[in-house]
Amino acid sequence: MVIFTGLIYGKLRSQLAALGQVIAIDLVLAGDNAIVVGIAAAGVPLEQRRKVIFRGIGAAIVLRDRLNRWQQPTLYVRAL
Repeated sequence: MVIFTGLIYGKLRSQLAALGQVIAIDLVLAGDNAIVVGIAAAGVPLEQRRKVIFRGIGAAIVLRDRLNRWQQPTLYVRAL
C-alpha cells in the first residue's frame, strides 16, 4: 500500500509542477502584453489613454482565446 500511495503522490507532484510551470509562463506572457499595451498607450493623448488601454487588454484576451481554440485540436494529433 505504501508503494501505491507513493506512486499516486509522485504523479500528483509532477502534475502540480507542470501546472505551476504553465501558470508561470502565463504570468510572464500577461506581463509582456501589459508592457506592449502601455507602450502603445504612452503616445496617445491623456483623454483617450484609458480607452486605448481597455481596448488593448480586450484585444489581448480575445486573441489569446482564439489562438487557444485554434491550437487545441492539434493536441489530439498523435504524429505531432
